[in-house]
Amino acid sequence: MTFVKFCLLVLTAFVVSASDLRVLSIGVEPDLLSQGKLDIYAQDAVFVAKAFEKNAGLNHSVEVNTLAGANATRANVFKYISDIAKELKADDTTIIFFSTHGHMNKEGEFYFSMAPEKPSANTWGKMTGKDFNTALKALKGRVLVLLDTCEAEGIIKARIADNVSYIVASKINESSYGQESNTAIPHGYFVISLCEALSGLADANKDKKLSLSECYDYIAKRTCALEVSQTTCAHLRPSHEKLILSKIRRNSRPTYILDKIKSRNPFGCKDLIDPQHGSVKNFLRGLNFTDNAKDENAKEWNKQKLPKSVSITGEWESRWKSDDGDWFLGNASIKILGTRKFILFKGTESNYIFELKALGKNKIGGGYMNLNDQSDCGPWLGIIISDERIDGFWPRGRWDFRRKTK
Repeated sequence: MTFVKFCLLVLTAFVVSASDLRVLSIGVEPDLLSQGKLDIYAQDAVFVAKAFEKNAGLNHSVEVNTLAGANATRANVFKYISDIAKELKADDTTIIFFSTHGHMNKEGEFYFSMAPEKPSANTWGKMTGKDFNTALKALKGRVLVLLDTCEAEGIIKARIADNVSYIVASKINESSYGQESNTAIPHGYFVISLCEALSGLADANKDKKLSLSECYDYIAKRTCALEVSQTTCAHLRPSHEKLILSKIRRNSRPTYILDKIKSRNPFGCKDLIDPQHGSVKNFLRGLNFTDNAKDENAKEWNKQKLPKSVSITGEWESRWKSDDGDWFLGNASIKILGTRKFILFKGTESNYIFELKALGKNKIGGGYMNLNDQSDCGPWLGIIISDERIDGFWPRGRWDFRRKTK
């Protein structure tokens, strides 16, 4: 275990509620470890530790520990939690970061891949999300878990303690991705986004202080820009949202690790080449539709319990088909930016961006584009029946949206 401890002297005028901050950064890829190769997951843990050391928040003291490679064992994680639990005060903050493999087993239980307990063992260690979350109950104060694994949302499903917030790299049915061509920078796109955020790029209100909510907003958009198939998820305690994670120093320069991606859509991904697709007007003229109870989108077909909203913004389930073919399912998020409506659809094979505008009291229309194949694009029209139902049409069939209401 490497250990770095340093104190920050903060002028009283800037201290609103100073507390102690403890960071544990964990990373391991068991196969790379056993083969003696460069463990890019362990290296990500080091990058995150350094980012917190460099950009510490408004705290009396900051203590950063790293468990990387062979040291990233289940026993060491639990020992760290047990040891600091004896020291924590009610106003302290603990941050635990993971970069490893994550899986949901057949019983629906999330678990981490860890280093083997015995250095000579050619096996993978394992820690369940339930056991980890149970251990967190011993920690006083605020606790933040940052998790870069596949199916990372599973750790949120297993949450137990009331004082823990989570920001994780992927939904329960998604993989987490990264780059491997440049070992001088972090591997995971989630880690790249986190380190950029801590450098100051997430300081949306330019007050030189990075809050937890600002950090999440930046990571979610930046990760989507780098890999649209990956969805950052969070469960933030309302009392944690204004927690300061880093203070941006006067002479510091917020830095992009990878090139900045400019987009007019609020998701940060590629934009439609032609948002007012040339065939939109002709498509709308020739379209016949109904909005009554006999429409095939009238019956609730989705399974997820999605939150209600007072507008069309938020999370949806979506499905599309060609003529009388089979339905293809996916998830979608709708956001409004000015007079434009944007939809990001994520399917099992392809992802699409929609850019739309109002075409009347209950109609929105414009174009869609496949983010994996920009030649796959065309016009789309949506009939807003309610905040839980949108009947959608594209030139070869239907493309509908639904939120579960019961």
